[in-house]
Amino acid sequence: MPNFKKALEALGTQLRIERMNLASGCGCKECIESHIAELENEIACLNDRGKTKGDGRKAITDLVKEAHQNAVEHGWWDGEERNFGELLMLVVGELSETHNEYRNNHALTETYYSFDGQGNRKMEGIPSELADTVIRIMDICGQYGIDLEAAVAEKMAYNKTRPYRHGGKKC
Repeated sequence: MPNFKKALEALGTQLRIERMNLASGCGCKECIESHIAELENEIACLNDRGKTKGDGRKAITDLVKEAHQNAVEHGWWDGEERNFGELLMLVVGELSETHNEYRNNHALTETYYSFDGQGNRKMEGIPSELADTVIRIMDICGQYGIDLEAAVAEKMAYNKTRPYRHGGKKC
């Protein structure tokens, strides 16, 4: 069963539990009903997986396919099998480039442009480097068949159940 179906099933189970326990927890019917509405929204989002968003943006699953296909077409998957640890360090490298943009006093939302060796305009800045990080992660997911969209939805649903600042950590 694909991960998104498991996530959908888990959310459905959680929704049924919430409906059965309207009077439990803090006893606040409004809070529980609000939580139920959030769960119903998550279920609707999972049901819409793979569809283009109403504003023309693509679903995560489609972006994963596109990012991986582009990497394949540009030769990044030619030859021998790539080392998974090395691929993860390439993600870390993109985060390091993001940190360098921050250290160079670029605003968090600033995008600026340079020109590459072929004269093409190249997007730079923290948003660009964060995008590179996500693109690398999407490429890895595309190569190994990881359903990123379902994993993100399921993890976000789980995180909503965790206590405030769980684990008592400072950071």
